[in-house]
Amino acid sequence: MKVPRWTNIVAKLSRFSLLTASALLFSFAAYGATYAALVRKLPPEVTAAINQQIKNELDGAQEYLRLANNFYAINLNGFGAWYTAQYAEELNHARMMMFFLTDKDEIPVIGGVDVPTITFTTTLDAASRSLALEEIQTDRIYKLHDLATATNSRDAATFLLFFITEQVQEEANFKNQVDKLTLAGDDRAALLAMDKDAGLRVIPPMFMPPPAP
Repeated sequence: MKVPRWTNIVAKLSRFSLLTASALLFSFAAYGATYAALVRKLPPEVTAAINQQIKNELDGAQEYLRLANNFYAINLNGFGAWYTAQYAEELNHARMMMFFLTDKDEIPVIGGVDVPTITFTTTLDAASRSLALEEIQTDRIYKLHDLATATNSRDAATFLLFFITEQVQEEANFKNQVDKLTLAGDDRAALLAMDKDAGLRVIPPMFMPPPAP
């Protein structure tokens, strides 16, 4: 029996449609896998640790804002400006971490900010206590990076490298200030010269976007 020509055409179209559908399904599956890889969720413990560090950065910002206000109150306006710049930096660090979490489809959780605790009797005392705070922050960043590495969160570990490098500079800034204030001792002229120099520090814009990839 001779098969009509039109049935052959339908059969070919059907085979073509099946192949096309299969190809499309494969493409969608590949796209879905790629998209899932791009927005791969962070392990819950890493997300929680970054949220905690956001709080730590905001706590640090409050400490520096209080110190800035105290310096302004005693007319050491250069140191006031210096600590205001440090306040802005801590806010930016927290904001960068918030951006990272939102890029990972997480909603940052902002914990209650603690009341500032740093008090000082001298400018050297303020710098020494601030250096100690930065050393604590460095230890926290190290532990956070270790956690990201241990959980194979490569994106989080890579992101945190910025803060490891940043903490080197943060500690160096305060160590430099401590050393100079120690050398100055009770010399008021030296203190005023340092105050003038401290006022040259540029206050960074707040809420800076994260660095380009």
